[in-house]
Amino acid sequence: MGLEFNLGLKNLMGNSRELPKRKLLAVILASFLLISLISLFSYSPAKSTPSTGSERKVSERKAEEKVSASKEEKKCDLSERKIKQMLSDIKIYIQENELDEALKLIDQILCAKPSEVNAIYYKAFINYLKGNYKEALELLDIVLDRTESFPQAKLYKGACLIHLGKYSEALEYLDRYILLRPEEPLGYAFKYEALWAMEKYQEALATLDKGIELTKSNALRLMKCDALLQLGRIAELRELMDEVRASELRARGELSGDTASDLAWFSFLIGDLKAMRAYIKEAKSSRRISEDSSLLIDVLSSENLEEALKRMNRYEGNDPRIYYLRGLIAYSVLRKLISEGKSKPPKGAIGNLYALALNSFKKACELEPTNLIYQKACKEMGISLNRAVEGEERELEPEEANEKAQK
Repeated sequence: MGLEFNLGLKNLMGNSRELPKRKLLAVILASFLLISLISLFSYSPAKSTPSTGSERKVSERKAEEKVSASKEEKKCDLSERKIKQMLSDIKIYIQENELDEALKLIDQILCAKPSEVNAIYYKAFINYLKGNYKEALELLDIVLDRTESFPQAKLYKGACLIHLGKYSEALEYLDRYILLRPEEPLGYAFKYEALWAMEKYQEALATLDKGIELTKSNALRLMKCDALLQLGRIAELRELMDEVRASELRARGELSGDTASDLAWFSFLIGDLKAMRAYIKEAKSSRRISEDSSLLIDVLSSENLEEALKRMNRYEGNDPRIYYLRGLIAYSVLRKLISEGKSKPPKGAIGNLYALALNSFKKACELEPTNLIYQKACKEMGISLNRAVEGEERELEPEEANEKAQK
């Protein structure tokens, strides 16, 4: 990226925090399996019971309902062996992100056996993956009401409560899970998120360290990179980034594209352009990289901010980094227009760029609501535009400044 763009970031960044995680927030689709096989059926009333036309219609409808219910009951009739096989298939579907196919099997099982807690749990888990946290929570409560010996239900109840902003209650369930499964790193990862949202940063970091000790995966280490960046411990951050790279090279022989993009992103945020370019090169040479990470890398390596902005305007995914970066680029182009020295800067263009930047930052905030850098960006945009365009001393709210700019 150009030098001017990078200089424009420093005033906006401060001590920033960017979570290196792409949560699955798929669009919720109605996929309930309806079993309604109603056959055309002719019913003749008993000869000894004369009836009116409307009475015959009622009798025929009741008979059809009876046959339909019988067929539904037969369709729901599954053996325990069949249910066990279907539960195994559901797990595979979830692993392959075929969530709607998994839901179809779950509904079949619950039709045959409404008390099957494994099926209820899987349905709750899928709702969690889809971002349906309230629905997932209700289902998990059903599981826990029927059996206390279901640690995963406690784990994901805690995770749902985090997303619903009930952090103290979330910690109760996460601590219960950790007590039952102290060797599982995921419990510590979720607990870290709850503590961080409560602004208990040191305790959150200590919790994350416990999880890191239990796994060779770099996922938690990247979360710690994020925490170190937020706490301003840049030297430790650089050291941990080197450790992440070395461990993945030992395990795989190369960096995955997603890991390289995470490390490039951290390097970008701390202003280490040399390291950023090196990680970008590794990301581009990788055969394993997600679409979001690929877009991020392409934009970070672009020399044309306007073209990069056009590409990002088409993005509709759920990676907060993309929206935040789009906001930064729009803000940088805006600053360039204002600083060109024109006596009458093009307010229409400025307003449009400001709105794009502000909306991009807001979208990033929606996806990562506890992210301090996104919150700071939304606030700073209002102040910056107010001073540059309006020349007023009074600090405007972002929405108010946006409205003035658009006029």
